Amino acid sequence: MFKSGLRKTDLRGHRRKRARRATPFPLVAAFVVGMVACGSLVAAIAGGGRAGKGRAALQGSLPLAQENIYAGSRRLASEQPVAGPSLSPPTNVVATATSGTSITISWTAPTGSIASYNVLRKTSLSDPGVTQNTGSTATSFIDTVTTGAAYLYEVSAVPTSGSPSNYSSLTNLSFATAYSLSLSPSVAVGNAITAQQVNSIRKAIAYVLVAAQLTPPSGWLSGSSISSDGPVQASDVSTMQSELASAYSALGFSPPAFNRSVTTGLAVEAADYSSVAQATRAAN
Repeated sequence: MFKSGLRKTDLRGHRRKRARRATPFPLVAAFVVGMVACGSLVAAIAGGGRAGKGRAALQGSLPLAQENIYAGSRRLASEQPVAGPSLSPPTNVVATATSGTSITISWTAPTGSIASYNVLRKTSLSDPGVTQNTGSTATSFIDTVTTGAAYLYEVSAVPTSGSPSNYSSLTNLSFATAYSLSLSPSVAVGNAITAQQVNSIRKAIAYVLVAAQLTPPSGWLSGSSISSDGPVQASDVSTMQSELASAYSALGFSPPAFNRSVTTGLAVEAADYSSVAQATRAAN
């Protein structure tokens, strides 16, 4: 009897020790996110006795109406997600160079309650850009820029309440070249085009090529590719058309609208030259 009692005591003690080892300390609580509307899953796991540690979150791609965080049956917290943009992006964005240092941007307003607009200016597709708020509901903005560059513009509408809209898409009308061309209404009439005029248009094309992150032909950026006056050749115009078309393509624009495709042997017309000049969107 005495020996049996010892065994029972030892066994009970052994069981108690095993039970204590089976319970982890400190206790780790698993927090499960309850969702009122279908959406993303956020799971938080807290523990370890240190604030800010032992918590992880997984975020899905669908929006939530509300998220509730529970520990067992007890709600610990709830979160209301931020609403997305309430406005559509502005449309019909047009940039017009009025001089070598001034560009006017205009657009069509979206439907909704608008407080102002954000105008994003870039010098290339990879440029993060500079954002300027217009401070008004006017659908145009005059931007003062540095001469000698092509600028790309996107516009976002800022509502009276809520988040700004997405930015408008870039088009072949939403960029402008801050450069004044050496042109006049009589340019190219009777092939009377000077070296200065040819170099001027090539320089404007070079600025567009830089914005498209392409390398301009030698001498075009400096405006010294042609050194003497003389009748403009068909090859001169076709080369300018080709370079400008490459820039438009790299920028993701639709092809520029030239007067016609100039090939070797054609007599160059005033409209051939001026249509190339217009496609640079430089001041004239």
